[in-house]
Amino acid sequence: MDDRNLYAVVMAGGRGERFWPLGRRRRPKQLLPLLGKRSMLEDTVQRLFPLFSPERILIVTSADYVDEARKRLPIPPENVVGEPVGRDTAPCVALALGELRRRGADDSAVMAVLPADHLIAPVAEFQRQLRECMEFAGKHDALMTLGITPTYPATGYGYIQGGGELAPGFRAVERFVEKPPRAEAERCLAAGNCYWNSGIFVWKLAALAAAFAEFVPELDRFARELAAAPDENAFLAREFPKLGRAPIDRAVMEKSRRSAVAPVRFDWDDLGSWSALKSRLEPGRDGNRGRGDRVMLDCRDNLVISEPGHLVGAIGVHDLAIIHTPDATLVCPLEYDQRIKELLARIAESPDGEAHL
Repeated sequence: MDDRNLYAVVMAGGRGERFWPLGRRRRPKQLLPLLGKRSMLEDTVQRLFPLFSPERILIVTSADYVDEARKRLPIPPENVVGEPVGRDTAPCVALALGELRRRGADDSAVMAVLPADHLIAPVAEFQRQLRECMEFAGKHDALMTLGITPTYPATGYGYIQGGGELAPGFRAVERFVEKPPRAEAERCLAAGNCYWNSGIFVWKLAALAAAFAEFVPELDRFARELAAAPDENAFLAREFPKLGRAPIDRAVMEKSRRSAVAPVRFDWDDLGSWSALKSRLEPGRDGNRGRGDRVMLDCRDNLVISEPGHLVGAIGVHDLAIIHTPDATLVCPLEYDQRIKELLARIAESPDGEAHL
C-alpha cells in the first residue's frame, strides 16, 4: 500500500467534563497532561509517526481549541480544523472526508479515524495492526473498527459482537450493543465473541462516501459541498451547525453490511474517569496515588491531585478522589466519579457557576 495514500484523522472535540475540575470547557481532557508532560492529544499524534507523514494527519477539534492545538502539534497548522459547534462523531467524520478531498485525496485513499484521548501501548504493535487494518479495508471496501477484548462486564462501553471470520484477524460484525445494562454486559463477556468498541475506525474514502450516501445523505451532501466550497471557513460556519447530531456507529456502522471488526493485540484504555486514571498511576503507601503535595494519615486507596504549592492533608478516608485546582476542588468516592456530569449541571445552576465549567 502506498503510504502517500494513507491519512489519519484525530477527533479532538471533547470537553473536560469527566476530569473536572482539572478539565474545563477551555481545557478539555485531550489537552491535559494526565500521565506525563505531554497532553493526550500530543501523545496521540506522536503515536502516528512515522506511519503517517505530518501533512497526512488531520485534527478535527472545537474551534475553541484550534490555536492551542496548532501550538502544540508538529503538523502543518492548516491541518488543525475547528468545528463551529459540537455535532458528535458522524458529522466530524464527514467534515474530515470533505477536508481530505479538498486536499487532493482520491477515493482510493484510506482513512484511519482515532480519538485524541486514549492510552495505547506498545506503539509498534499499534502501528503494525493499524497498517494491517488499512490494507484490509483498502482491498475489501470494509468499514473497519478495532475491538478490545473485554476484561470485565463494563456498562460504560459499547460492545461489538463478532460474526464469521473474513480473514485471519478480521471478523464480520454481527451486531452493535450500545452501553448495555450489567446483565447484558455479563452475557457479552461470557459469549467470548464480543469486544469493546474502541472508537478507532478505518475505511477507504470511497466506502465511507458510499455509506454516507446510503444511510445519511445529509452528510454525503455536506462532504461533497465542503470539498468544492470556495471559502472553507465560511461554509463550515454556515452549514456545519445545521447538521444533526449522530455518532458514526449508529449513523453508519450499525446499518452497513460491510462493517468488520479486528480484535486488537495492544493495550488500550480510554481513561474515561478519575478511577481509570488512578489505576494507571503508581501506588504509594497504603495504595494512595496522585500528584502534588499530600500527607495522608490512616488513608488508603485514594487519588489525590493538587496544584504546585498547595498541600492536601487527609485523615481516615479511603477510595476517594480529591482533586484540587486554584478555583475549585472535587471530593467524591471514586465509585461515584461517573456522576460528575450531574454535579456540573448543578454547578451551572448556581450563581457564577458558568465560570467554573
